[in-house]
Amino acid sequence: MKRIAVLLSSCVLAVSAAFAQEETTQKFYPAAGDFGVGIEASPILDFVGNMFNGNTNNASDSRWKNQDYTLHGRYFLTNDDAVRLHLRFNPDDNKTISRRFITDQAARTLNPLSNDKVEDKRVDWNNDWRIAAGYQHFRGTGRLRGFVGGDVFYRYFKSSSEFYYGNKMNEFNSSPLSANWGGTGEAAKSERPISTYGSGNHSLGLVAFTGAEYYFYQNMCLGFEVGLALQGSFGTRTKTTTEKMVGSQYMKIEKEGAPDNSTFHFGTNPGKKGLGAPSGEKGLAGTGYGNFYLVFHF
Repeated sequence: MKRIAVLLSSCVLAVSAAFAQEETTQKFYPAAGDFGVGIEASPILDFVGNMFNGNTNNASDSRWKNQDYTLHGRYFLTNDDAVRLHLRFNPDDNKTISRRFITDQAARTLNPLSNDKVEDKRVDWNNDWRIAAGYQHFRGTGRLRGFVGGDVFYRYFKSSSEFYYGNKMNEFNSSPLSANWGGTGEAAKSERPISTYGSGNHSLGLVAFTGAEYYFYQNMCLGFEVGLALQGSFGTRTKTTTEKMVGSQYMKIEKEGAPDNSTFHFGTNPGKKGLGAPSGEKGLAGTGYGNFYLVFHF
């Protein structure tokens, strides 16, 4: 009788422990109705790696620039299914100003020995952003959960430049000294750019992805994701505006160029294949291809 009582007590304790363990496990990851927000983890991993090895230039993924950011968001429809949204942008590449000091021709006319300078300025703009939306299905009940899913994405990239000159072009100075933006020094130019607008590049595609997330704390996870994408892109026309003198008349001339060629691609390596980028420098972050990320759920 005593043995039976001990056996029953052991069973009760085992069942209680199992329920307690299941309840504890369930608290690690989000449930239906929860929201998640996250960021790319690569800069954080780089920083931690630099702390331990004394290197100040680690790059966990050389295909993406360190100043690119991806914001992650998702909503759980059920305990195992979520819809998600990713937005990637590059604030550091938005505006770049370059300055050159050029001989002041007006001052040199009044005084041939003058060393006065004027400023030529070039302002480069890059508009580069990506958005992706999709569905994600999870498996697993512990701290480590696997997932599969799919996204649709759209990317837009456009660059432009504006030029400002210290020596004005007029009937008395039809070839003013100007900065050599493609090289060094200054040169007399009878025609010089005022603005250039590059081809706008539009990319559309589908992504199939898989990966895993580890919940290191309640509703907080570190994830890793890889994927395969099918995408196409097309470009708009370029436009360049220049200034020049025609006799004694000041003219602004606009020229249109051909658009970028349309492309179609299927693959996994955005850096080498140019996925989502006409120049091949930048690929999609947040929709696969080996990116790490952190997500917090509420």
